[in-house]
Amino acid sequence: MADDEKIGKPRRDDELDAIIADYFDMLGANLTGRPHVKSRHSTALMERIGRTHRSIEFKHLNISAVLVLQL
Repeated sequence: MADDEKIGKPRRDDELDAIIADYFDMLGANLTGRPHVKSRHSTALMERIGRTHRSIEFKHLNISAVLVLQL
């Protein structure tokens, strides 16, 4: 569940680290054919860092965009 005090506030380094690690865990699963459920990742992150699903998804999309630009 999201922490209301965090809404609209910048993400802390530990939150960003968790989101980035989760992204690369899912990417690794995709590349190796390991099964995973994205919604479970999101739920676990929401509980861990207190951010909304939308916030986490937005950051995952940002990471994807940066990686595409590096190609």
